[in-house]
Amino acid sequence: DGPNMILYDLGLTEDGIKTVRECFNGRVEIRNFDFSKYPEEVKWLTNMSFKVLILRECLMEFGSCLWFDTSIEFHKNSTELVKKYVYERGSSFIYYIKPAMHNPAWATHPIMYAYLPSNITKMVKQSYPMCQGGAHITVNTEDLKHHVMKWAIACALTPECIAPNYPVSELRTDY
Repeated sequence: DGPNMILYDLGLTEDGIKTVRECFNGRVEIRNFDFSKYPEEVKWLTNMSFKVLILRECLMEFGSCLWFDTSIEFHKNSTELVKKYVYERGSSFIYYIKPAMHNPAWATHPIMYAYLPSNITKMVKQSYPMCQGGAHITVNTEDLKHHVMKWAIACALTPECIAPNYPVSELRTDY
């Protein structure tokens, strides 16, 4: 009987660790994310490269992962979702949050597309919603490994991809 969840510590305080343990009645494994294994830029939490790299570690160890950002509340068991979407539809991802109100092109710096094989024409269409990545189940399928994760990992390890230091426009400089 192992822990109910694994929490990757990106810099929790001792009080934070104590609170997490209390919330889960001690049934949580807290792992330090080993930033030293990665380029210096991975320490910049705002670029979110840690998310891709933690997902990689999780998939390698367990074969599938439930990811929940700290703002997500867990209300249901995921068994039915896994059966419906992973087994019946052969999907590698299940997203728990409703689609975003924008398409991927709006939320993706144009320079990132130089690193990621994508159909930009399809992504800029208003009718192409972006899935939110704050809560998802990911299954380590061959399709995921070869068509998603290899590109995501390469981008996460390349500062010019994961955090381009160029404003998108004078109207949108939040990158």
